[in-house]
Amino acid sequence: MDYMRFADVAQALGMPVKLAYTVSEAAQVTGVPVSMLYEEIKDGRLHCLLPTGRKKGMLLRPEQVDRWMDEGER
Repeated sequence: MDYMRFADVAQALGMPVKLAYTVSEAAQVTGVPVSMLYEEIKDGRLHCLLPTGRKKGMLLRPEQVDRWMDEGER
């Protein structure tokens, strides 16, 4: 299915191009509630990264969000 990828939507919204985005930024781009993104991370369906030495501040790579969206497509 043809649709805009995460990075394209982020740019269209005026966000800078980055290697990873916060969960809040990902919620803005996707329109999915922050709480749902955290639930998907917790359940292992959405992969995130946590920078070394940090206990919070999960980051999402655009390609991981795209993969998650693709897998959820019905």
